[in-house]
Parts: sequence; C-alpha cells; structure tokens
Amino acid sequence: MDSFKEIEEMQNKRAKLEDEARALKEEQDKLEEKSKALEEKMMEELKNSNKERRQDISRLESIIKEQEQRSKQISQGKETLSVGDEEKKFLKKCDKCEKEVPLAAEECMYCGAKLGRDESSKETAPDSSEAVIEVQSVVAEKANASKSRFDSLFHR
Repeated sequence: MDSFKEIEEMQNKRAKLEDEARALKEEQDKLEEKSKALEEKMMEELKNSNKERRQDISRLESIIKEQEQRSKQISQGKETLSVGDEEKKFLKKCDKCEKEVPLAAEECMYCGAKLGRDESSKETAPDSSEAVIEVQSVVAEKANASKSRFDSLFHR
C-alpha cells in the first residue's frame, strides 16, 4: 500500500507542478501582451514625435525663407518698415539714373553717382543718420521677434 500512497503523492505533486506551470505560462503571456502594447505605444509616440519635428522643421524653413526675403528687400531698400504707428519708406531717387536707393546712401548703388539731398526730401525725410538708426532698430526688433519665434518652436 505504500506504493499506492507514493503514486498518489507523486500524482498530486505532478498536478501541483502542472498548475504552477500553467499559472507561469499565463503570467508570461500577460507580460508579453503588456510588452507588445508598450512597444506599440512607443512606436506611435515616436511617429508623432517625428511628425511634430517635421512640422517644426517646415515652420523653421518658412521662417528662414521669409527672413531671407525681408533681409534682401531691406538691403535693396525696398522694404517698408513699421516705425510706431506710421510707416516710412526709406528711399529716394537717384538724380542720374532715377532708381530708388536708401535715404542714407551717399552714392547710387546702381550708377555710382554722388547723391545729394534735395529740398523736398529735407522736409519729409528724416536726417540720414536718424533714418539709419531707425532702420537698424526696426531690423533688430524683427530679428528678435524671429529669434523668439524660433525659440518657441524648440522650447515648449
């Protein structure tokens, strides 16, 4: 009878081990599901992050393009700059070639002629040094605004 008891004990141990193995397998399956769900979530977040970065890059490229165009216009003296509530165009015409040049210019950048100030420009235009200072301050303000927009894209 001892052998029947031993067989029964062994069968009970075997059943316990099988139950434990089943429980471990279920736990392993749950962990694998959680791992897969986390991996999918991370991939989705990575895709979203890459999409946001592409959008940021696109916005930066458009800002850079806009600033390059404005810089070119300012350097050619064609940009109308906002100064307070009024807008001023900082241009005058060359007497020789009749092209527009910046007020502060002493000679025409197109034909090289020396530029003087006629009487009408003395009344309406600010002093050349004042115009240069105003242009420089407005350009600096625009540059700071662009820098702020650039910083806001990366420092949220």
